[in-house]
Parts: sequence; C-alpha cells; structure tokens
Amino acid sequence: MAIPMLGSTLSGANILLIVILSILFTNAVMIYKVLGHARKKVWSSNRAKHVILILQGVGDILVGLFPLNIRYQSFLGTLSLGDIACWQRVFAHTFLFHVMPLVHAAGILLLVVESALFWRRGGRHSSGRRWCSPRYLAAAFTPWALGLLVAVPLVLLGFDFHTCSVKAYSLPVIQSFYWVTIICPGILALVAACAFSTSSLQRADKLDDEHFSYAFISGDPCASPSSVIKSGLPPCRESVHTKPEETLKTPEMEAGVPKPQFAGKIQNYASYHLSKFWKTSNKYSQNLEDNTDLVLLDGRSRGVVSAWTLTDGQPTLRWEKWTRLAAAALFCACSVPYAAMDLTLLYCGPGCEWSSGGQASGVDILYRLLVLRSLISPLVWIHEYN
Repeated sequence: MAIPMLGSTLSGANILLIVILSILFTNAVMIYKVLGHARKKVWSSNRAKHVILILQGVGDILVGLFPLNIRYQSFLGTLSLGDIACWQRVFAHTFLFHVMPLVHAAGILLLVVESALFWRRGGRHSSGRRWCSPRYLAAAFTPWALGLLVAVPLVLLGFDFHTCSVKAYSLPVIQSFYWVTIICPGILALVAACAFSTSSLQRADKLDDEHFSYAFISGDPCASPSSVIKSGLPPCRESVHTKPEETLKTPEMEAGVPKPQFAGKIQNYASYHLSKFWKTSNKYSQNLEDNTDLVLLDGRSRGVVSAWTLTDGQPTLRWEKWTRLAAAALFCACSVPYAAMDLTLLYCGPGCEWSSGGQASGVDILYRLLVLRSLISPLVWIHEYN
C-alpha cells in the first residue's frame, strides 16, 4: 500500500491547509442546508436521504480533522511520520483510502434506491415517520456499518503492528482492499445511478392518473372521465367548463342579495372535499387549498379549483436523477484512478519499468484527486437543496 506525500515544502503545507479548511466549510454548509430543509416539515421533509447526507458530511469532516491533519503536521515539521504511532498512521490510512470510499459509494447507492422508491410511490411521503426516526437512522447507518464491519477488518486483520508493514499480507489480500472498498462499490453505484437517471417511473405516472385527476368546479366534486369508475364520483359536465355564464342558484342569489358568508361556505365546502378525495402529501394539500379561490364573473360568485398533478414534481425528480448521477460519476473519477494505480503497481511488482520519479508523481496526483472528492461531492448536494 502506497502512502503518498503531497509535498514537503511550506507551499505544499499551505495548499493542504486550504484544502482542509475548504472540506470543513463545504461539508458544514451541506449539513446546515440539509438540517434546515428537514426541520421545515414541508413536502418531502421526512426522507431518509437527509440522514444519509448528514452522516456523509460528518465522515468528510473527520477526513479533514484526522488523516489530512496528520499529513499537514508532518509538512510543517512539528510532527514527523516517525513520531506518529504505527496504529495512528494505519488507522488514518484505512479511514481515508478504504472506509470513506466504501461509505460514500454505499451511500450513493442507497440514495438512488431511496429516490426510486420515493418517486415510484408518486412523490409522496414514503412513510409517516419523521426524518430522524429509528427506521431512517438504521438505513443511514448502513454505509457506515459496511465501512466499519467490512473495510476495517479486511485491512487490519493480519497487519503486523510491530514492524508496521504489510509484508505479512499476500498479494491477493492487498488487491482485495481496493476491489472491495473502492472499485466494485463505485462501479455498482454508477450503474445504479445511470439506471435511475434513464428510468421513466411509470408507476408514478399511473398514480398520477388515478389519484390526481379529480376536478372540483363550483364547489361540486366530480371526476374526469378517466377516473369515474375508480373514484365513484359523477363525471364533470361539459357545460360546467364551456359555459361560464352558468352560476350556482341559491336563495340568497335569486333574491339578489349576495351574502359574503355564502362565499365562505363554497370555499369551505370545496376545501373539505379536496382534503377528503385528494389523498396527497402536505405539500399537495397546501397547494390545493391555496389554489382554491372564488372568481367573480359578472358580479357573481363561482368556486374555482386548479388541479395539482405529479407533473409539478417532475423538475425535482429530474434534478435528483442528475445529482445522483453526478455524485456517482465524481466518485468514480476521483477514487477509482488511485485504486487502479495501486493495483497496477501491485500487479507489476519490482519489475515495473516506470521511473521512481514518474511513479511518485503519478501517485501524488491521484492522491490529490482522491482527497478532492471530500470537497467536490458536498457541492453537488448543496445545489440539490438550493
């Protein structure tokens, strides 16, 4: 296992310090954004993705505070690698190169599955539980359970802490570190994100036709022709839509004395049936009540309701598809090349024809790229919550 160096000069230390501070800042902003959205109790606020992203942000903050901080102190000369205990170096290396990549790849895969299930249910709440419920917490801790129960034992079992070397490992065991924790999870997450981004989610469209096609005109509940049998409501009349001069006939209006309380009754009646027949989330119900209004036509009151359909959630669905695909692609672009480089060096062995300078330079560049993943990935999720 190669343990690369970013550089030993003061400029390298300054660059690393900027990277550490940027990682801490971007992940703190991401956690703040996610918490702010989850606590508003609005539509889609009780989803498991909030806890998943918060825990990923905490993991990236630990990357800046633990492995990168050790490297930064060694650059400054205040702490040489020889002064650092072997177990600290090994744990820092394991956390940065194996635990966090597996946590991120599994987290992206879990986010893809969560989004697919959410939108296949019609874009409604996946359950009535709060975003911090035990069920969502258990789902969010699944990537961390994989990282701690798979990556840590895989790397540390059999490690010689007395000599602080991996010479006791066989070549297939060392190669399995990268296949299990970086390459296979990254490819699986990318394939799942591509499948989700190209899916049509036809079941959600079916729910749209079945549950969101009711119309309420002039306070009378009716159903569109496509949902009369399913809903049991009478069909909407053509004359209601084509003849705006027809109005409700009431004793108050026939007497020529329109009373304000009657208008309120129409609105309350429409709102009641909206809440009864439209089985939607809080966002849809709120929008329906907001869109229930009274329009004066020739001085006469008329109840008008504008329908809310799942097509209003399509921009959010498209954005989630893009962010998950972007996160998976960024993970593979930042993490897989370093693993491929190390695997190539392991396969090649001492007989490699690469110069030592070129080898060190290549590993150094790919190491920088792997570290930048902790900085770039939060930016994708921040944009999703904007």
